[in-house]
Amino acid sequence: MQPAESLAAARCRRAALAFAEGPRPGVPLPALPGSPRCPDGDGPGGRCAQARRIGAFGVRQDAGSAGAHFKDAAAASKIYKAILDENSRVEHPNLRLAGVRWGDLFAEAGDLVKASETYAIAATLGGDKLAGISVTDTATRGALLRIAEQKLKAGDIGACRYLLEKLELEYPGRRIDGLYCFLRAESDRIAGRYEDALRYYEMIFKLPQWAGYRDKATYGLADSYLRMGDLQKAQKWFANLKEAFPKFYESQKLAETDKLVEERLERIRAAKAKGDLGNAFFRGFTTGLEPGESAWFGNPVDFAVVRAPAIDGSHAGLLDAFPRELVAFEYNRPLKDLTPGGTYWVEVWYQDLVRPVPPIPHAHLFSVQAHLVGEALPKPSTLVGLAMPRNSHHQWHKFGMKLKAPAAQDCLFKLLLQNANGFQLIDRMSILPVTDRQVDSLMTFLEGQKTP
Repeated sequence: MQPAESLAAARCRRAALAFAEGPRPGVPLPALPGSPRCPDGDGPGGRCAQARRIGAFGVRQDAGSAGAHFKDAAAASKIYKAILDENSRVEHPNLRLAGVRWGDLFAEAGDLVKASETYAIAATLGGDKLAGISVTDTATRGALLRIAEQKLKAGDIGACRYLLEKLELEYPGRRIDGLYCFLRAESDRIAGRYEDALRYYEMIFKLPQWAGYRDKATYGLADSYLRMGDLQKAQKWFANLKEAFPKFYESQKLAETDKLVEERLERIRAAKAKGDLGNAFFRGFTTGLEPGESAWFGNPVDFAVVRAPAIDGSHAGLLDAFPRELVAFEYNRPLKDLTPGGTYWVEVWYQDLVRPVPPIPHAHLFSVQAHLVGEALPKPSTLVGLAMPRNSHHQWHKFGMKLKAPAAQDCLFKLLLQNANGFQLIDRMSILPVTDRQVDSLMTFLEGQKTP
C-alpha cells in the first residue's frame, strides 16, 4: 500500500502540473517552484526540482509562438526574452534552444556583437549536462563540422542534419560560423526546407571572413529559388553569379540552366496570355490501361492490353513471355512541361500469372527500368532501375521508383520490363511530381533518424 502523499508534496505536484499545462482563463496559477510557498525543498529529488523540469513544456510552447513570429524580428525577440526571464530556473534543452534562436535573430540582423553575447548566455542554460560543453572540446566541435561536411558530400543528408543539430544545441553560436551556415544551408536546400536554406545562405554574406564561400552561397540561393518555382528570382541570382563569379558560373555549366529557366518563363507567359496557366505545368499522369480513358494511355510496344481481372478496371497489360526466356518489354509515352531537375515518383502494379523459374545459367532477376529522355537535342536522359525478386505469388503488388527529370521540359517516358518469363499482368501506372520535402519526409520515415 502506497504511503499517503504529504500536503506539501501534493501542493508541489499540483503546481508542477499547472505550470506544465499553462494558465487557464480565470484560474490563478499555483505557486511556482522556488517560491516561498514551495516547502518541499529544492534538492535534486524534491518536488520543486521536478516542477522546474516539467516546466519545459511551457518553454516549448512559448518557443513555438516565437517561431510563428520569426518574420517579425521584434515580436520574436520579445517572446524569446520573456522565455528566458520567466523560466530561468528550468533545466531543459528547450530553454537553451530558445537562447540560441534569440541569438540567431541578432545574427541575421547583422548585429554580430549582440548575437555573440546572446549565444554566451544560451551556453549557460539547459542544465549541468549541457552547460560545460560549449566552453570545452574545441577540437571536438571542429571534428563534428568536418564529419558533417563529409556526410553532406556523400549524400547522407540525414546524418549531416543530425550532426548540425547536435552542434547547434551543444555549441551555441554556430550561426556566425561560415562553414556551419553553408553546411546547414546545403542540407536544408536538398531536403526541401527552402526558407531555412535562404536564411543560412544570406548569413554567409554577413560574415566577411567567409567570403570564399560566397560563390557557392550565390549558387545555393539561385537553386533554392529554382526549386521553389520562383523562376524570376532564380534568374536574377544566376545573373548575379555570372557577373560576380564568372569562373564558377562556367565551371558549373550554368549557362544551360539559365537557358532552361528562360524557356520555362516563356512557356509560362504564353500559357498565361492564353488564360490557360494550369497547362504550363505537368501535374502528373495516371492510367489504368483502359480503352475508354479520356487521355491516351500510352504505347505498349511489345505487349498487348487485354481484358483481365485487373486492379483498376477491366483491362491490363499482358507480358506474355512463355515459352521464351528472359524477354524484354517496353512501354512509352511522351510527357510535356516537366520541371527540369525535378523529382517524379513512378508506380506500377503487377501480378504473376505463371512465372516458372529460369534455368540456372540464366538466373537473372526480373527488373524494371524507368527512363526520361529529352525530345530536343542533345536529348539528355535520366535512368533508374529496380530488381524484382519473385514475391507476388499470384497477388497484386506495387513497385515504386524515384526518377529525376533531365535538363529538358519535354521528354519521352520509357518503362523497360526486362528478364521477364511466363505470364504477368501490369496495371495502373503513374508518374507524379514530388517535392524535395516530400522525398526527405519519406526517407526519414523509412530509415528513421540517422546518426553517424
